[in-house]
Amino acid sequence: MAELREDPTTELRVRLLQETLRQAVEHSPFYRNLYRGLSTTVEDLEGLAALPTIDKRMLAASGRDVQTDSSFPRRIGFTSGTDYDASRGGEQLLLRTFQSDEELVQFEALQQFFHDRRPERPGLVLVLISSFHGLPFTRPAPGVFSLPLGLPFHYAHARQLLLERHAFDGFGPRIEAMLGSVVQIKLLTTLLLREPESVLADLAIGSIYTRSWYLPRRWRKLLVETFGARVTSVYGLSEVAGSTMSECLSCGDFHPAPELVSEVLALDSDAPAPPGTVGELTLTSLVPFCSLQPKIRYRTGDLVQTMPRCDLVADARFRLLGRKRRGLYEAGTRRLLLDSHSVYDAIESLPDVALTPFPELEPFDVGRSFGRPRYRATTEEVGGRTAVVLDVETTYHPRFFPDRSRSVGDLLHERLQTAHARLPGNTSPLDDIRVNLHPAGALPKEVAELL
Repeated sequence: MAELREDPTTELRVRLLQETLRQAVEHSPFYRNLYRGLSTTVEDLEGLAALPTIDKRMLAASGRDVQTDSSFPRRIGFTSGTDYDASRGGEQLLLRTFQSDEELVQFEALQQFFHDRRPERPGLVLVLISSFHGLPFTRPAPGVFSLPLGLPFHYAHARQLLLERHAFDGFGPRIEAMLGSVVQIKLLTTLLLREPESVLADLAIGSIYTRSWYLPRRWRKLLVETFGARVTSVYGLSEVAGSTMSECLSCGDFHPAPELVSEVLALDSDAPAPPGTVGELTLTSLVPFCSLQPKIRYRTGDLVQTMPRCDLVADARFRLLGRKRRGLYEAGTRRLLLDSHSVYDAIESLPDVALTPFPELEPFDVGRSFGRPRYRATTEEVGGRTAVVLDVETTYHPRFFPDRSRSVGDLLHERLQTAHARLPGNTSPLDDIRVNLHPAGALPKEVAELL
């Protein structure tokens, strides 16, 4: 086992945190009012705990008061609008995120720092870009092909780039890595699987990075088997600049990026979640990477389980469990019975489950190769106990195939019990799991949602 070192970035991050707080109080009306009467002097990263947390609802209500500068931003991004404000009748929470020239210069410098430490003659990279959260205005790093994947001619270019032997100074001849959203990587894989086996055999992809949504276990296995590549999920928040984190190659979980301070807080308070338990990931962005719209103790809405320290990385380690609002909890408590990733995995791998196709993929005629599984997971309190209710649409009417329907129901029941047992604090099986299968179209349209 490698010797565990202290995190070498801690001292620097304390200094950056102090400067972040100073700028926020001096230049942001939102933080000046939030911290009124409080001391913002911190001597270490743990000193953040004395300050209040913020969330997306507070940011949406504050508007531009969060900003420390009124100059027009260099880059404007957009959140996806999948969160809602229950206190305002379910109003959609939409945020615009701004980045300044200085911030983008700092990120480019950080990007260049890591690029300069790549091995000699590294392979080329294909990045599938999307306007889902706003288009980035930064220049791509050297050796990176950036390409959208919205029309068939985009795929023709991607296919040609992947098969071609290139001749760029300082780089290997082939594209060896791909990065894109889960939907884009699924689409590209589906299209490549239509090609002759000789095309797939001629690819040189060794690494695939997916982002924006949860990558189900079934698709991870399919990518590994199709490309023979290492598959890495990338986590990030559109509202927090610099929040990008990749799965650790050693432990398989996540560690916070060095330009962030991370906390895992209890689900019902701002107290730290005890080690080994489930809590809400809370992030603080640091100057100079996030100075125009600072996010200090921002509750992300994402559930994580704290894990033992990694053998190779000294910083915190956590496992992602999906959105807090989509978790299933014991009635009257915040004890997590099932996380949304486990429920999604249990359902998504069954070909019986009906899908809502992605309308933006219509030009590719991929039919129902993949889409949003149509299901709804809820809880009910019955006789003082919490029942988990899973409603799932199937591709057939359940009465037409009763034996198969029973088998699907039993399998889902078993998978949910297994997922429940994996979570900390769940020492006994779920008392009541009800799996209801429905014909296509029986559930409301909005149940089909990516994680």
